[in-house]
Amino acid sequence: MVTLETGDGESLEPYPRRSRASEIDLKVGGAYRYIWRHTAKGTEMGLHGVFREIAPPGRLVHTEQFDQPWYPGEALVTYALIEQGGRTTLTCTILYDSRETRDTVLKSGMERGVAASYDRLDEILTEFVAN
Repeated sequence: MVTLETGDGESLEPYPRRSRASEIDLKVGGAYRYIWRHTAKGTEMGLHGVFREIAPPGRLVHTEQFDQPWYPGEALVTYALIEQGGRTTLTCTILYDSRETRDTVLKSGMERGVAASYDRLDEILTEFVAN
């Protein structure tokens, strides 16, 4: 189990939100938990789940559920990393318990924050490769 208390840690999000703590037991059946704090409001948002599949270097599957659920049930998240021609593409697929839940998430505007987070990740990785 890895536990990180990050205080005012680096965030991939363009919003005034910073990771505060992370707990990661990176093994099949292991759990994870992330907590973010909104720096201006002082509110927190927690997310947790269980790793279902870990297949390095290209596949990770885990469940996902918010501590204060804003949609019912849990989601199943699959990350796939595919390298081709010197470039790696990350694909994230999220399977929700129902079509209604999926529609609720899509209507929430969450995709804007997710897209901005992936853009920020791309910047960080580009900087990393350059150095």
